[in-house]
Amino acid sequence: MTATNPDWMITRNQELVGKLQVEAAKKFAPKGNYAVLKGDPANDLAQTSDRSYAAGLTGAEGINVVYNDFIAGYDPAKAQSEAEAILTRNDDDVAAFVVNNDGMAGGVVQALRGAGLNGKVFVSGLDADQANLNLIALGDQTMTVFTPIDVMAKRAADAAHQLGNGGTPESNSVATTDKGDVPLWQLDLVAVTKDNLCEFVEKIAPKGWVDPAAVVAGSDVKCE
Repeated sequence: MTATNPDWMITRNQELVGKLQVEAAKKFAPKGNYAVLKGDPANDLAQTSDRSYAAGLTGAEGINVVYNDFIAGYDPAKAQSEAEAILTRNDDDVAAFVVNNDGMAGGVVQALRGAGLNGKVFVSGLDADQANLNLIALGDQTMTVFTPIDVMAKRAADAAHQLGNGGTPESNSVATTDKGDVPLWQLDLVAVTKDNLCEFVEKIAPKGWVDPAAVVAGSDVKCE
């Protein structure tokens, strides 16, 4: 069987993940020691984020990257142990942990709690998991990045319908494959912080994505 190119593709904007995380880190901590915890080296997101991190942090005035490495399997326990070691090596002087996803961010928060630094150090994530949204409400995690999967599903279904009827789905980019270029739609992403947490829970997240009460549990955040 001969492999052929797809007629159309949809993905999240992978480069934007790292860009949003770095922008938020710089806003929180314009200067200081940064630790960058990337995901599994075999994963496309981790590799793309690596490039985004490098673009945003290399040569940035006042920022000193004291750690920059991949974490196999996006392992939260490994992220926690690495964060603990980073804090020890730097006498707790770390301004930001730029973390590739929410699972690892949870591990980093545990390390910061152990050092009494939770809420004082920037921590990023990705996926808008309910547990991490609660960490944001508590102030222990600074931000996460959400992929609007409901928008992705609808646009993919619409594209399939258009293609099935001889139409051409809208694209905003091009994916280059070994078989040639493919029209691509890259989804914009949502940076979620404590400031827009209620808006995210009530208006942006798909229905049933999270339990609003669990998101704000134990925090000072009050959503209507």
